[in-house]
Amino acid sequence: MGMVSRDLSSGSIKLLYSSPISSTQIILGKYLCMVFYVLILMAILTVYLLIGWVTIENFETGWILSGFFGVFLLACTYMAVGIFMSSLTTYQIIAAVGTFVVFMLMNVVGNWGQQYDIVRDITYWLSINGRAGTFINGMLCSEDLIYFPVMIVMFLVILIMMNPCYVMLNIL
Repeated sequence: MGMVSRDLSSGSIKLLYSSPISSTQIILGKYLCMVFYVLILMAILTVYLLIGWVTIENFETGWILSGFFGVFLLACTYMAVGIFMSSLTTYQIIAAVGTFVVFMLMNVVGNWGQQYDIVRDITYWLSINGRAGTFINGMLCSEDLIYFPVMIVMFLVILIMMNPCYVMLNIL
């Protein structure tokens, strides 16, 4: 939650923007750093996967790997939302609360407007509820394979589009 808000509150964002890199590169660098961190965490879990693969008879490798992939995509989506919310405020606690509110809205939006066909389709597609569950159940659904990258790109693009304006207002 503090990836951008910490830079805003400490003033180090001014140093970042005075460097010869663009705001897009700053944001993508921060996001890719978090993705690398999740990959390290997944590598630690892979040790347990290998132990299970060696010791368990009839080990469901495909099922476990699809679950790992689903958890990875879910974590990447959560990080994109977190870095977006972090850029909206200089306070980490407000960014954390805002992020959890967005997560809650992404979970319950699938229940809104169920009586109207077009609204039901839109709200179901926006809902994150159960998306990683299909991966954990061993299924690679194309709808979910598209959902996670689209949501990640959406939050990062919104952040890239609004971040320079917000930072300039914050500096002034």
